[in-house]
Amino acid sequence: MSGKTPVVVCGSPGSGRTIFSYGLYAASPYTSNPLIEVDCYHLNAKQCDKLFKDERSPLFENNYTILFKNLNALSPTLQNLFTYYLENLELTSRHKVICTFTGDMGDLIAANQFSQNLSYLISGFTIQLPSINHKPELIVSIARSYLNSLNQELPIQIAGFEPEALKLLEEHHWQYGISQLQTVLKQLVIQSNSQFITAENVQTILSHLGPSKSNASRDTRLNLNQTLDDITKDVIDLVLKEESMNQTKAAKRLGISRSTLWKKLKMET
Repeated sequence: MSGKTPVVVCGSPGSGRTIFSYGLYAASPYTSNPLIEVDCYHLNAKQCDKLFKDERSPLFENNYTILFKNLNALSPTLQNLFTYYLENLELTSRHKVICTFTGDMGDLIAANQFSQNLSYLISGFTIQLPSINHKPELIVSIARSYLNSLNQELPIQIAGFEPEALKLLEEHHWQYGISQLQTVLKQLVIQSNSQFITAENVQTILSHLGPSKSNASRDTRLNLNQTLDDITKDVIDLVLKEESMNQTKAAKRLGISRSTLWKKLKMET
């Protein structure tokens, strides 16, 4: 990925798409040139025209890294504008283009909610980031790495975590992913009154965040005193939630095609 081939970073909210994109930029040959961020959530047609038409726009430079965040938030009209400008300005040839995307692009294309033409232009490499709830082994390494960053950022020095504290972090269900985990870690560092973050510190903060993973699992038990159709609907809903609403992965687990899953979902609405 060291060249100018565009990259799309997909994942559920809180999966660390932006952080991962920063890492791609830092590891690229273009790290000495500016990183330009464009949040598509806040983009309208007038701003889009200014971005792509104004010769003072950084997009008219060369060898920058352009990060289009939340590309999935573009309206159909803006998707068409992006397609037109990316083709005519040869943006992916002159810059390193990275896009973040919530969910699965293939699913949205199949549902006619995202432009296939735009996907061709920006999908040189597609990276699907897993939810940290599906990779709990990552939580400990993320916690230790982020603690090192906080020790440099804040006027506080924390030596580490008690083993039981790390276990509690690993077992918690992080509804909002990495961003929520980082917020909690920062609170733990600020509120800690010793050199180590204790299990008691973690329990106090997590008690305000909602159910743990074990409690969440009890809430997802199936009600078998229903019709077969209702049980099937509950199974599909449960698998979709566990796969962060990724229909491709859910269909694979269920042993059906994505089109069959899509038809079943349409029947429910």
